[in-house]
Amino acid sequence: MDTCWCGNQKFSKYSSQYNKCVRCNTLVVKKDINGNPAEVHDDENDLYGKTYWEVKMVSKADKNSLDEVVDLYIGERCIYWLKHLFHYILPGEGSVAEVGCGLGQFAYCLKYAGYDQLAFELSPEICAYIYKTLGIAIENSELKDEGRMYKAVAAFDVLEHLRDPKGFLQTVSSVLEEDGILFFQTPCYDPKLTEEDMLREKPRFQEQMIENEHLFLFSRESVKKLLSLYGYEYVEFMPAFFGDDYDMFFAASRKPLKHYPDEEIRRALNQQPGGRLIRALISSWDKARDYERQILYQNEHLQNRLGQIEELTRMVHEAQKQVADRDRQIEGLTRMVHEAQKHLDSRESQIEELTRMVHEAQKHLDSRESQIEELTRMVREEQKH
Repeated sequence: MDTCWCGNQKFSKYSSQYNKCVRCNTLVVKKDINGNPAEVHDDENDLYGKTYWEVKMVSKADKNSLDEVVDLYIGERCIYWLKHLFHYILPGEGSVAEVGCGLGQFAYCLKYAGYDQLAFELSPEICAYIYKTLGIAIENSELKDEGRMYKAVAAFDVLEHLRDPKGFLQTVSSVLEEDGILFFQTPCYDPKLTEEDMLREKPRFQEQMIENEHLFLFSRESVKKLLSLYGYEYVEFMPAFFGDDYDMFFAASRKPLKHYPDEEIRRALNQQPGGRLIRALISSWDKARDYERQILYQNEHLQNRLGQIEELTRMVHEAQKQVADRDRQIEGLTRMVHEAQKHLDSRESQIEELTRMVHEAQKHLDSRESQIEELTRMVREEQKH
C-alpha cells in the first residue's frame, strides 16, 4: 500500500514485506491491496470466508475440528480476557459488542457473565455454525451505526486486518457510550528495533508479518495516536495473553477508566445465572497459570542446578586435567632425578677410580722416593770409599 492509516506516504524500508511510516512508525504492508479484503462475498474462496476457519485456524490451533478450537479458546484466552473486562465493566452491566468474533467463544463467555452481547462476523456459514453451536446473538456483517449503543466494543486480532482503521474507529465511536471502553488485542511492533534486531530479540513477532492479512502492524505509540483522533486519551495496557513481545492488549476510553475490586466483581457474578460457572472457569484458569508458573520456576531452578552441575563438572575436569599435568610433571622430574642420580653414581665411580689411581700413583711415587733415597745413600757410600 502506498498510504499509511495516518495519511502519510513517506516510508523507510523495514523488511521485504513491510515499510515503516516515517510519521507514526506503523509498519505498512508493501503489497497492493485491491478492494476491501474484509468483505466476504464468496464463502468458499474469500480470504475470511469459512475456509479461513475450517482449514487455516483449525490447523493453526493444532486441532481436528471447529468444535475443538471453540473448546480450546473458551478455556484459555477468552477467560483471560473476560476476567480483565470485569475490572472495567461489572458482570451484567450494559451491552458489549464483539467485532470479528471468530468462532464466538468470547461472546459466549459474555453471555454467561450476564452481559447483553452482540457478535459480528463476516462468513455466513461460520455465523450459522456459531449460532447453532453456542446460541449467542450474532450478525453476519460489519459493525454498523444503527442506533444501538454499547458499554464496550471488543475486537481481538481485528485492527491489523483492516484497510481503514480510522473508519473502523469512527464507527466504533458512534456506537459506544460516552464512558464506554474499547477492549482490543492486536500485534505489538517495537519501533526501536530494526528487522534484524527483532529477529534476534523478539523472534516470535515474525509470525505476525503476514502480508496477505496484516495490513498495519502498530506499536503502542502509533495505536495511541490512532485512538487519540477519536478522543480516547485514557489507555491502559495489560499483559498480553500471548506475551508482550507478540501482542498488545489494552482498554481505552474517552473518560477516566473505572477499576472494580475483586469483591465487587464476585458479588456481581453471583447475581448472574451463569456467574458461578464463570467464576469456576476463572478459578480453574488461575490455578492452571499457578501450576504453569510453578513448573516454570521449577524448570528454571532445575536449569540453574544443571548449570551448576555443568560448571562443577567442568571444574572437576579442569582439576583432573591439572592433576594429570602435575602427574606428568612429577614423572618428568622423577625421571630427571633418576637421570641425575645415575649421572651422580657414575661420577662417584669415576671419583673412586681416580682416587684409587691417585693412591696407586702415590704408592708408586713413594716407592720411587725410597729408591731415590737408597740410590742417594749408595752414592754417598761410594763416595766415601
